[in-house]
Amino acid sequence: WLVSLRLPRIPAAAPTVAFPRNALVATGRDIAGLLRLPRLAAAAGGIVYFWAIGAVVQLNVDQYAFESGATAQKQVVPLLLALVSGIGVGSLIAGRLSRRGIDIDSKVDLGLVPLGGLIMAVACGALALSPTEIFGSAGSSTLGLALPICWLALLGIGAGLFDVPLEAYLQEQSPPERRGTVLASTNLLVFAGMLVSSIGYYGLRVPIGAGDAAEPLLSARGIFGLFTLFSLVAVAVAIYAAPRSSLRIFVAGLVHSIWRFRTRHEERVPLTGPLVLAAN
Repeated sequence: WLVSLRLPRIPAAAPTVAFPRNALVATGRDIAGLLRLPRLAAAAGGIVYFWAIGAVVQLNVDQYAFESGATAQKQVVPLLLALVSGIGVGSLIAGRLSRRGIDIDSKVDLGLVPLGGLIMAVACGALALSPTEIFGSAGSSTLGLALPICWLALLGIGAGLFDVPLEAYLQEQSPPERRGTVLASTNLLVFAGMLVSSIGYYGLRVPIGAGDAAEPLLSARGIFGLFTLFSLVAVAVAIYAAPRSSLRIFVAGLVHSIWRFRTRHEERVPLTGPLVLAAN
């Protein structure tokens, strides 16, 4: 609270809007308004997907460890640290790479979203196919633990690349007078998605069988395999929603892998209007 006092004072975007008397009606109206904005609705859908998956990944990592021979909760810590650290690194990379978007009024590169989704799909697929024994009988096997840690870190990097551009785009493109309602509606959908995904995860982990022979409907590796399919669907939707941004990042990656060049004074290039390039 003390730190927040140092924040700059921002005037209200819509000071004449009255406080809603019926919160449920107002919430329904706000969500309907969000869905009428196709670009923002698509960004909100991606954010909901990210948090819905994130809500169950932590639980699944825990089960993944114990299905792989872990005997104590402390053995799970390196796996969770790898995932969380990866998300932080991926978020920083997204901020570093996103300098200008396809849209004239945007600085967010949405081409990073399908790239992040593809990385998530690869990492989840690798975890689904990983060896069933990564922990030794006397503790963790360093060699066996190294690959899952790498794949979880890669999963986190992909998640950061996937989520940060969507969060930034939603805030950037929301109409100023409706930005609060757009963000609030998205947060409501996010927590609803987290609730649904958690219930779904519980259902997939319900033991089938009797006594000691009972096994979950899907193993932790099977859940990661399911995440692979979901991430590929998210990649397809992201490409469909932002085809030009997706194509540009692919072409840029191809060009930069062959030619090394630097640009200076990009700010001198106008966003609109004519431009004269005089070659030396």
